Order: sequence, then C-alpha cells, then structure tokens
Amino acid sequence: VVSTQSTGSSGINAEYGRSCFLTKERDARQPGICPYARGTLTITYFNNPEHSLECISQFSHVWLLFLFHENGNYVPKAKVAPPRLNGKKVGVFATRSPHRPNNVGMSLVKLEEISGGTMFLSGVDLIDGTPILDVKPYISLYDTPNEPSTSASWITSLPQTL
Repeated sequence: VVSTQSTGSSGINAEYGRSCFLTKERDARQPGICPYARGTLTITYFNNPEHSLECISQFSHVWLLFLFHENGNYVPKAKVAPPRLNGKKVGVFATRSPHRPNNVGMSLVKLEEISGGTMFLSGVDLIDGTPILDVKPYISLYDTPNEPSTSASWITSLPQTL
C-alpha cells in the first residue's frame, strides 16, 4: 500500500490512511467498536520515513489526528443529533460528531505492526483515503485520568463492540 503526501493551501502536511471502509456510510463511527477493522498508514513525508517510526512499536496504541474530509460544504451547528439518541440534540462538543467547526478528528487505534515506513493498524474507524495530520503514541499515564471519570448516561448504555 502506498500513500501520497501533500501540502494543502493551509500549509498542512497530510498522509493518507488506507482503510477497509470505503465510504463514510459504512465506517465503524468510533475507534475500537470494530476491533478487527484494519488499516495502514504509510509515511512518505520524510526522506527516511522509517526513522520517524523508530521506537513507536514499543506502544500498543496510537492516536491518529485526521480531517473529516468528506463533510462537503456542511455548516457546523451548535447542537447535533447523535445517531443513538433517536433525534435528541445535544451540544456538538458533547459528541464525537464529524460535523465540527474545524473538521479535525482523533481516533485511538491499535498498532499491530511496523514494516519500513508503514504502520499496520486495527480498530480503525476512518474512511479509506482519510488525510492523517499527525500520529501520537497513547501513553496511559497521561491519556487516562488519575481520578474517576464520568460520561453521559447515553454513552454508558452503548454497546462496547459490534
């Protein structure tokens, strides 16, 4: 799998992830819901892309920061209706809706393997060709709250996997 790299008019460099989901209507909607959903990210930005991945294999999971590139000309709204709330609207920042003011998303995915400049991932929820802005290691010491966390009741009643 080969990905391409480009610099957009904003000056942002992006790699393009490969995924088993070809359309936004069929993706998993949340990372980890489909733990066997596979994807790859091939780094092409650097002359020696494998150098940029040195030591990342020591982490089990990585964060992918990406663009919701298929939102079209959608104008973000302050309140949205998540799929599982049966039409009830809540504030956009209380959701993981792709329709956001800046179209930036993040996914926590499992890092299965590294080969050269390519990361093999599972638990992906991205559409094939999604622009990936950055990759960061998941570090439980920093990414998990030290105190008990809470979630909205409509989140805690959702299935953990499909």
